[in-house]
Amino acid sequence: MSKDEQKAIRLVVKELLRDGAAWQRGSESRDASDVRASGRMFNPLGEWDLERHLRPGSEGDFGPAAAIQMRPPQRGGGAAKTSEVLASSLWCKWDFKGDRTACWFYLGLWLQDGLFAGFRFEPPERDDNHNYYHSQPCKSWHFGGIHVHGALALPERTPTWPLPARSSLDLLLCAIVSMQGMRGLQEVFKDNISDADAVLRQDRLIRDALRKIRDLQATSSP
Repeated sequence: MSKDEQKAIRLVVKELLRDGAAWQRGSESRDASDVRASGRMFNPLGEWDLERHLRPGSEGDFGPAAAIQMRPPQRGGGAAKTSEVLASSLWCKWDFKGDRTACWFYLGLWLQDGLFAGFRFEPPERDDNHNYYHSQPCKSWHFGGIHVHGALALPERTPTWPLPARSSLDLLLCAIVSMQGMRGLQEVFKDNISDADAVLRQDRLIRDALRKIRDLQATSSP
């Protein structure tokens, strides 16, 4: 993995952190009780905390207690109450210095009624049946963590969903779209890509990866 891709991944994660923090500030009166009731187990990383993570040429993870606070997906009007996401997190493990440079991303979803759902987004597993970029269910919000109380009783090896990714940056964008959809992806990046953050706006890898994942949208009804 090039240093340019490592930098791009860090920029995208930083933008997710900012977006999650903005959601938290804007939802203090409306959703604070929901977030507390979710029994959230992680400490949200701040921008200063993120400075020591995802450095080029480094290896590590966010640790067993911290994660990115993500903006939960929009609540559907007809969705069952038990399926509504009260709080969500992104946890990352990375290896930027070995012979297999890659990132692993975990999504944690705290639901109504004390339930939890986790999904991990992983690079190809060498010499294995899952030798492709993929996603699987899990019962923890981070690698090697204990099962969260209330985790849905899903198998953790199957189903394994293949993803349209060819890099860790693609994998991260797939994780975002899985949570937010295409409109949500645009919401996360629209200000910075068009107006504000020149570094993010000018990053060619991010622009190309965003365009590629947007091209997955169907152009006409089947």
